[in-house]
Amino acid sequence: MHYVEPATWATIYKLLSLDRVQPFLDDMGLFLEHASAFQSSLRQLTSEIREARVHDPDELPDLGAALLGSTRLHSHPYDARLVVRWAARTFATKHADQPHLSGWRIALRFLNQSAGACVLISHIDAKALAREVERADNTELIESRMDDARLKPLSYCDQDIYILHGWDDGAEQDDPLSMILFTITAYRTQRLLGWLADVLDPAHACELTVAAQAILDRFGVWTPEPLLEPAALTEAF
Repeated sequence: MHYVEPATWATIYKLLSLDRVQPFLDDMGLFLEHASAFQSSLRQLTSEIREARVHDPDELPDLGAALLGSTRLHSHPYDARLVVRWAARTFATKHADQPHLSGWRIALRFLNQSAGACVLISHIDAKALAREVERADNTELIESRMDDARLKPLSYCDQDIYILHGWDDGAEQDDPLSMILFTITAYRTQRLLGWLADVLDPAHACELTVAAQAILDRFGVWTPEPLLEPAALTEAF
C-alpha cells in the first residue's frame, strides 16, 4: 500500500464526516460494518484533533495512525482498518492519488475504442470487454443520484463542515460529491481489473499490462513506476 499524504487524509476525514456522502460509501468501495457509528466517532476524533491543534498548530498528527489508535474507534476496529487500507488503495480525487488505477482506466478506454486494438486483446472477448468498460465508465446514474442529493437540505453537521471548509454544492472545485466521483471511478476500475485478472492467464495479463503502459507512454500519462498488473490492483485487500 502506498503512502497517503496528510492533506489526503484530511480530505478523507472531512468527506466521511458528511451525512451527504454516507449514501455513496458502497459506490466508493467502502463497505463499513457500522457506518453510522464510525461516522459519529470520526466526527468526535476530528474535533479532538482540531482542539489539540489550537494549542499546537504546527503539530499535525498521523491521521491514519490516529484512526487505528483512537479509543473512540475501538468498538469497530474492522471499519478503522478498512478505511486505512481503502485510503491507500482506492481513495482518489485526482490522477496522482491512484495513478495505476487512473492509468489503467485511460488505457482500457483507449483499447476498447481503438479498431487496431483487437490484436492486443484477442484473448479477451471483445463484447465482454466493451460491457465491462462501459459498466465502469458510465457515471450517468450515480451523477443523477448526486443531483437528487444536492436538492435535499444539508444536515446541521454538514452545514458546519461546509461553512468551515468553504464548500459549495455544484461548484467545480469545492463540491464534496464531485470530489468523491473520482473515487467511485477508481473503485469501478478496481472491479474491472479484478474481472481481467479472472479471465486472463498470467502470460496474457503481463502482455496486456505492457500494451497498456505503451498507451500511457504514447499519450504522456504520468505514473510513478510501470503499471502494476491487474491482479495486484484488485479490490481484494
